[in-house]
Amino acid sequence: MTSAKPPIDIPPLPPSVLNYQLPPLEEKKATTNGKSLGQPLPPPPPRRKFWGLRPKLITSALALATLPIIGVGLVANQVARQQLMQQVLGRQQQQTRSAVLWFNQYLAQRQGDAQALASVLTSRYSGEMQRRDRAQLQALLDQFLAAYTAYDSAGIIANDGRGTVIAQSSEGNRLANNILQNQEYFKLAIQTRGPVLTVEPTLSLPDRPLGMFAAVPLINRQNQQIMAVLRLRIPRSSIHEALNIYERQNENFYLVEPRGTIFASSVLGVQGKPLAEVFPKLAQAQKNSPAGTLPEQPGPDGKAQLLAYSSISQPFSSFVLTLNQDYAFRPLQNLTWTLVLGLGVTTVVTGALVIYLSDRGIQPLLRATKAVTKIGAGDLQTRLPVEGEDELATLSQTINQMAEQLEQSLAQTQLAARRAEQLRDSILRLTQCSDRQEILNCLVSDGRQLLECDRVIFYEFDENYVGKVVAESVGAGWPPALEQVIDDPCFRQNWVEAYTKGRIQATTDIFNAGLTECHLKQLAPLKVRANLVVPLVVNQKLVGLLIAHQCSGPRQWQAPEIDAVVQLVNQAGLVLERKQFLEQVTAAQKEAERLAQEQQQRTERIQTQLINLLTEVEAASQGDLTVRADITADEIGTVADIFNSLIESLRDVVMEVKATTEKVNTALLADEAAMTELAQESLRQAKKVKRMLEAVEAMSISIESVANSANEAAAVARKASERAVTSGETMDATVESILHLRETVAETAKKVKRLGEASQQISKVISLINQIALQTNLLAINASIEAARAGEEGRGFAVVAEEVGELAARSAAATREIEQIVETIQQETQEVVSAMETGTAQVVEGTRFVETAKDNLKEIVQVSQHIDELVQSISQATVSQARTANTVNTLMRDFAKVSEEISATSKQISESLQSTVDRAQELQNSVNIFKVTAQG
Repeated sequence: MTSAKPPIDIPPLPPSVLNYQLPPLEEKKATTNGKSLGQPLPPPPPRRKFWGLRPKLITSALALATLPIIGVGLVANQVARQQLMQQVLGRQQQQTRSAVLWFNQYLAQRQGDAQALASVLTSRYSGEMQRRDRAQLQALLDQFLAAYTAYDSAGIIANDGRGTVIAQSSEGNRLANNILQNQEYFKLAIQTRGPVLTVEPTLSLPDRPLGMFAAVPLINRQNQQIMAVLRLRIPRSSIHEALNIYERQNENFYLVEPRGTIFASSVLGVQGKPLAEVFPKLAQAQKNSPAGTLPEQPGPDGKAQLLAYSSISQPFSSFVLTLNQDYAFRPLQNLTWTLVLGLGVTTVVTGALVIYLSDRGIQPLLRATKAVTKIGAGDLQTRLPVEGEDELATLSQTINQMAEQLEQSLAQTQLAARRAEQLRDSILRLTQCSDRQEILNCLVSDGRQLLECDRVIFYEFDENYVGKVVAESVGAGWPPALEQVIDDPCFRQNWVEAYTKGRIQATTDIFNAGLTECHLKQLAPLKVRANLVVPLVVNQKLVGLLIAHQCSGPRQWQAPEIDAVVQLVNQAGLVLERKQFLEQVTAAQKEAERLAQEQQQRTERIQTQLINLLTEVEAASQGDLTVRADITADEIGTVADIFNSLIESLRDVVMEVKATTEKVNTALLADEAAMTELAQESLRQAKKVKRMLEAVEAMSISIESVANSANEAAAVARKASERAVTSGETMDATVESILHLRETVAETAKKVKRLGEASQQISKVISLINQIALQTNLLAINASIEAARAGEEGRGFAVVAEEVGELAARSAAATREIEQIVETIQQETQEVVSAMETGTAQVVEGTRFVETAKDNLKEIVQVSQHIDELVQSISQATVSQARTANTVNTLMRDFAKVSEEISATSKQISESLQSTVDRAQELQNSVNIFKVTAQG
């Protein structure tokens, strides 16, 4: 039997080897951006010239000359515009304030007119205005409208709750009854008891122009009651005519109502429109400030306006004055034309001067442009003449220096390209070398060719860093250094770590580099004047040094050639690292193959021994525990010994199991009948406990019902006792109230009696007033007679006497009415006294009845308290019984549960015993299979 070979453990390749790529072999010529470095660059394709240098120079000069003037002109124009706007807005604001003051005086005059007319009306017709001849009132109103043309109608409305029109002027629309009491001016006049001004609602009378109302209450001078309201209407045309002084060319006004609509304006078609619709930004400005200005706002005609606004007295909210912005800024147009003319003259003069100067200064620049174009085309020999010491001379000199630097740079680039080509070929040869020495020989040979120096050696170190020259490439006429051994303790102590990290040493002249005398003696036989030292590191270990010698004289090592040598050495290190790694992989593969062969032979030997062992112990699988395996000295012998021990232990166990199963079967058969009887008895006991539990539960429910009834009875008795106590307190309060009532009735009876006595005194006073009125009437009659005798001179006195007679008659009528009222009061007073005496007697009787009821309630309270105590005792006893019954019920439930569990457990034990008997029998049958004794 053979086994698979184990995998060979091959270490992974290092990244430096895996990522190494050979340079392409096709390209043999150094290139830069696809162009051969040995050829001059072709001239760039001609570009389209939109503008030459001369037009650009002229344009720039013109811009420098004119832009400042334009900027100053624009700034001056803007400053003048701002100042003019501030002046115009200030004047507009001042005119708005003047207009508001004038219009407030106009409104005050309208209020004064209304108050004067109201004063005339109240002085002439105080007290009986509704009874006067309406023709007289209408004539008075017509006279007022004829004298004051600002009004188009007038009217007097009665304060009778119905808005009855007492009188109205002949002119104007007719006033209707029963609706004017709801007008705003009517309500305000009644509320304020003073003159008011209101704007006519828009929808009140849509068939006529709007107006304003002036209203004044007409107050009776005798009783200070408002008899009526005088209403004067001022049409909007009158207000517009008054404001015509602010209607000028390019200037308009707007009079705004409190609700934000335009009441009057010098602009047609805006009356009745919201102000926010005509000037959207004005509403927000008015919220921020009641007065101010707004520039550059579009007006109804679409032209920009300068706005000034201010608040105004009621019934209006604000007054707005606008001015056309173009009209206001017309003075700026002259300044603008002046600036344009000055700019034109300046541009012409400056252009002529710039053209002359540009022709003189542009020629050196054009020559420089041509020279740069030739240099760009590859003619690096082009040079410019340097004349003078100005900036153009500096430019010419700079272009000449640039051409020289380009020549040097091109030469260096060609050299670098040639060196790169050599480096690529060297790296390719290194990768094709077969062994270590060939790699080192190729390294020194290509290194000398790359540097073009006199000697290149490779200085290899052993494990103690003792150096030996193992490869050399030397020019003719210079002493060789191959196979020289150099032991430098200073190098081991000071420079190993530095060179391992990549230190490069370039020495221009060894005699001026500060080297020690010992070091100079080592270099003297080789005639070295300059050297370059580059370390070779493989797997982070310093293998050796590549050293280049310049023997002919000192040498300044250049950075490009140093970089090229470093790249060559690094590539040699990678090649050595790869060679070393491949050698390790080959050795590891051979070792793995040898180990795999040895492992296969050992596996075959063990397989043979295992087959023999299995043959010897095959009888044990059939139950024969007497077999034994042969013990040998190898690993399989150990396994055989362990197998024999296991078979012996298994034999002992089988014998013990056989004896135990026989005993278990015997015991189980003996206990099976007893367990069956125990299970049946447990079932019967569980049924009895269940019946007892049902009886105890019924008793517990009955006790709980009795306890609940006792609690309800106790609650009813307690509530009855509380109600009785409350009723007793209520009766006590009732008795006290009745006693107070009796005292109040007695006191009231006394006051009523005194009222009767006072009414008798009033009767006496009334009879005295009647006598005075009679005498006054007689005197009035006598006065009338005397006045009649006097003729025309006594006519005025007769009128007074007539008035006095009427007054006496009214006084007599009033006293008769008072006398009747007093008699009625006396009769009702007597009836009240009789009723109070009867009520007092009834109060006394009610007090006695309440006292009796109070005593009965006290007895009820005592009985209720006794019943409550008895019921409480019954309730407590019942609750105690209920608790006891619940406890017994709980115990019976627990006992029943335990009985059921015992019954179930007995049944389970019986079943388990039966199952155990079966399992023991099966175990005994299984053990009988094994053979535990040897048969002779």
